[in-house]
Amino acid sequence: MKNQINLSVPKPCQEKWSNFDKTEIGGYCSSCQTNVIDFTVMTDDEIKAYFRSGQSSGCGRFLSHQLRDYNLSSTHNSKWSWIPAGLLSLLLLGQQDAEAKIYKKVQMEQQDTSFSLSEKPMLQGHTLRGTVVDEDNEPLPGASVYIKGDSIGTVTDIDGAFEFPRSVQVGEVLVFSFIGFEHKEVKIKENMLESLEVMLVMMEYDIMGEVVVVGGYQASTPWYKRIWNALTPW
Repeated sequence: MKNQINLSVPKPCQEKWSNFDKTEIGGYCSSCQTNVIDFTVMTDDEIKAYFRSGQSSGCGRFLSHQLRDYNLSSTHNSKWSWIPAGLLSLLLLGQQDAEAKIYKKVQMEQQDTSFSLSEKPMLQGHTLRGTVVDEDNEPLPGASVYIKGDSIGTVTDIDGAFEFPRSVQVGEVLVFSFIGFEHKEVKIKENMLESLEVMLVMMEYDIMGEVVVVGGYQASTPWYKRIWNALTPW
């Protein structure tokens, strides 16, 4: 058995946490007549210590990023471990594919218009380049970047970088979005026209229900016991 567990809530509960009677460990659900442990107030180390001690929870309340893999023998946690790597890859690919189709359609519609370039209203602005990163300053590939109230936009490349497809003006509002993160609006100012770095914050929401724990903790055997077990196989 590996020193690793995965926490999940396959069937989230629809009860409201605000209706629960508060207890020392969280809240009491009168519908299920059970105590619900509030893990949202715990740190990663506290959650690992709880399950390392051999305890299990019937029902718990978690923040979305807390339902993931935990290495019980290490304090290191990958920031992306809140969601399985395979699912994350699918989401990113789906996000990029969807955004690419949207903006390809927009570009085709613009090319099909009957107006010539000289007849279109031209915006006197500046080309804007920038990057989109997360709270750990890691790039976010496939993030959407568009002008608020407009259909013009683009997506970031594998390095989280982008170049806006048209000139932007001071006072316009750019909207940045990425799946699993809170949207962010940025009003263009003079000092942003050369380069812009935008940080998106991971979206938080609580999930409540019966906890499924996969894996477990196996305490290491002292060296003298390992030698004794090797010498006395019976």
